[in-house]
Amino acid sequence: NVKVAFSANSDERFAAFARGCAYLASETRQNEMPIIFHDARWASDFIDPNGVRIPFQNQGAVIGTNRRLDRMSRIVTEVLKPHIILKPEPELMIGDSNHRWGAASYHYIPQYYVDIWSKLEGSVSKFQGMSWNDWNKKYATTHVNF
Repeated sequence: NVKVAFSANSDERFAAFARGCAYLASETRQNEMPIIFHDARWASDFIDPNGVRIPFQNQGAVIGTNRRLDRMSRIVTEVLKPHIILKPEPELMIGDSNHRWGAASYHYIPQYYVDIWSKLEGSVSKFQGMSWNDWNKKYATTHVNF
């Protein structure tokens, strides 16, 4: 019999998550650390070994998890105020049955990882040579979406 601290969609869970984000925001600002947020969702479909696109069996879990991730993403954006937000291209939100850890809604096709990595490289290289203070003045209250 497992006891959980909060139910999955409870206001208490999201409030605790927001408090954790506030603590992390305080620590990163105090230590002059930029925040990069990978804003991901679960895939509803996957590519099977024959290259056929198939819906995952438990679509209810995918939909429910993505709703929860939407809410958590808003909290991260509002409370943590990331300097950079990396969003995958929607057409790359596909699971991969050939993934090294198997098919899952959060194990994506290789192109997804290439896309996120290139966005990460592009966003970080944009700020190379910029001091923390300059970067913070320019981007502390805005987000750079890639």
